[in-house]
Formats: sequence, structure tokens, C-alpha cells
Amino acid sequence: MRVLLIHQNFPGQYKHIAAALIARGDKVTALCIENNPAPAGVNVVRYAPTRGNTLHIHPWVQDTETKVIRGEACFLAAQQLRGQSYVPDIICVHPGWGEALFIKEVWPSVPLLSYFEFYYHPHGADVGFDPEFPSSANEAPRLMAKNFANLMNLEQCDAGVSPTAWQRSTHPASFQHKIRVIHEGVDTDAIRPAADASIHLNGGITLRPGDEVVTFVNRNLEPYRGCHSFFRAIAAIQAPSPACPHCDCRRRWRELWSQATRRHHLEVAFLEGSGGPSRSVAHPFCWHHSLQRLHWLAAGLSLSCIPDLSVRAVLVDA
Repeated sequence: MRVLLIHQNFPGQYKHIAAALIARGDKVTALCIENNPAPAGVNVVRYAPTRGNTLHIHPWVQDTETKVIRGEACFLAAQQLRGQSYVPDIICVHPGWGEALFIKEVWPSVPLLSYFEFYYHPHGADVGFDPEFPSSANEAPRLMAKNFANLMNLEQCDAGVSPTAWQRSTHPASFQHKIRVIHEGVDTDAIRPAADASIHLNGGITLRPGDEVVTFVNRNLEPYRGCHSFFRAIAAIQAPSPACPHCDCRRRWRELWSQATRRHHLEVAFLEGSGGPSRSVAHPFCWHHSLQRLHWLAAGLSLSCIPDLSVRAVLVDA
């Protein structure tokens, strides 16, 4: 079978699927933007947008224009593939960045399976849930506009998949019959308790199974991901440590995190993403699967915490 995987940051969610398809003898082609390592045997075809956003475009439609620009680039690359007599048996696509918008015009009779991760809501989802950081008056229409492309993707796909029932439930009820919940799973051979594991910290401390360890795992340090709640909880977790009087989480994320970790004897490292300091990722002390006892969740039961269930971690919703 010829399988076309489309993901701007391939392999992304298709890393293990692509490898499994190759292993069973399928021919796998990937369309993507980023130059990431791909599973062996995948034919990777890259494309690139040829323009940026329009200067002074209305901010509520800037996201839509961005997705159309990426969709156009993917469409043109797909047309080149079709010109080489390539016709897939199925197309699997993550439509979140616009790549799926025009694919049906290239291969109208090929089944299109879309990965539906999230549908935006101005209320009751990931916006306005923290009274400490209320939404602005313009936030609701901006989020509604971000769904323009989502609606087009839902209408065009032949079928969809979401990794959790909650993610499926964020999509309009009229389209949910198209979406099947298929959990991404956990490799329990790689992620499992290890009785003989240990980790040595720079301060000379060695941690082993049975030690109480608290981790805070986040992609970005911002109120959206609950770091201010974690900062304030450190004192209670490590009582009788003094409370943290400077946890004004509207300012200086790196400084606040560093202050908190120094004050409470936590070990931290920062990794710079492609976007610079604003995309720093904090790795708190002792991220080690076999040692983790308590995992602090920033925004509910997210996908990032699912592997922790495999190592019997206790989860706390922030």
C-alpha cells in the first residue's frame, strides 16, 4: 500500500506509525516543511512557503492567511508528486497548520484521514479558565476566526482521528461522527519502572526508587500552563519552607523560575527553542521515569502526562 503522510513537522505524531508501515512492507512518502530525522525507509518530500503574511492584515484573519500560505505550498508539492504519476492509496494528514486545505483537489478520490487535535472555543476550554488572567474583549472573535480552517478540514476529510475522547468532544457535534478516538499508546518496554535506577544531581544528591520526587513538565513557562500555580505550591509541598513572596507571574518567567528553584533547592536547566528565550523549556530536577512519584500537571490531564501512568506516577491536576 502507498501511504502519504503530511505533517509540517514530520514525523510528529506519525513517527511510530511510519516505522510500523515500513516494517510491514508499505511504501511511505512524507510531505513536510521541517528537516527532521525521518524513520528509515520513508521517502521525504519537503516544501516551503513562498511568502509571508500580508503587512497590516486584520489580526483576526492572520492565522487563516498563514494556513492558506502553508496549504498552497503543500498543494504545489502534491501537484508535483502527481505529475510524477504518484497516487497514494490513503493520505494521513495533520491539518492543524493548513496543509490539508487543498489536498483533495490533487487526489479527489483518495481517502483523506485527518488527525484532529483541537477545536478552538472562546469559553469553557483553554481560554479564560483562570480568573487571575482574564481574556481580553477581542479574544473570543479571534479564536472563532481560528476555526475557519478547522471547519474546512472537517468538511473535506473522509474520516478523522483524535487521541482522546475529550479532544474529539471539542469539535462540533455535527462532525463528531467522522472522528474516531484512537489513543496513541505508550511503549511500555521503554517507559516502565526500573528497581535499580538512580540519578545523580549536581549538588551531590543521589535519588533512587522510593524517594519522593516532584516534577513540573512544560513546553513554555506561562500562566496558560500553570507555572504560577506550581511556584506558589512549592512552599506547601516542601513545608516548612518559607512562602515565595515574589511569584508575580506576569513578569520575567526565567527569573521567577530561577528564584523559585534556588529558594527551594531545585535543580533546573533551560533549553532554548528556535524562537529564543520566550520558548525556553524548563526541565525540573529528576525527570527520570523510574523515580517519578508525583507529576504536577499544568493544564489538566494532557497527553504529555500519559506515559507517567506507565510508571505508576501519582498525578495532581493544577
